[in-house]
Amino acid sequence: MYQKGKEMITKIRELLQKNDLKATPQRILIYDKMRELGHASADMVYQEINSQFPAMTIATVYNTLEQFVEKGLLKRRMSSTNKMFFDYNTFPHCHLYCREDDSYIDYLDNELTDMITNYVRKKKFRNFEWTEIDIQIIGKKKNIKK
Repeated sequence: MYQKGKEMITKIRELLQKNDLKATPQRILIYDKMRELGHASADMVYQEINSQFPAMTIATVYNTLEQFVEKGLLKRRMSSTNKMFFDYNTFPHCHLYCREDDSYIDYLDNELTDMITNYVRKKKFRNFEWTEIDIQIIGKKKNIKK
């Protein structure tokens, strides 16, 4: 394995341990695959790692992803087809969601995020306390011709 890969595995191992998770080879691989994919369902992660861990079940992948969510290492995203996706980036950001291929693209726009957060912060909701804001812009990818 090349040096960059070893450094990344070390960082993931430390992150898992810091969050009271045992740094098993399976957890390290699943988290590293999420880092590569950015947004993915358990099925997508499973397909990517199945050759390295053929005995691992899709349920194990899903449960591991859910553990990462509980520890704040990933966030959940529900697509319009009711498929659960997981998001590697846990900082405040927006998403562009393509219904045609059921995919997400991070959209970084601090001005938009701040504007909406500041607007909502001023509102009083009856019997409701908000904890986060999820900005998702829905559309479809354009065919870009060169």
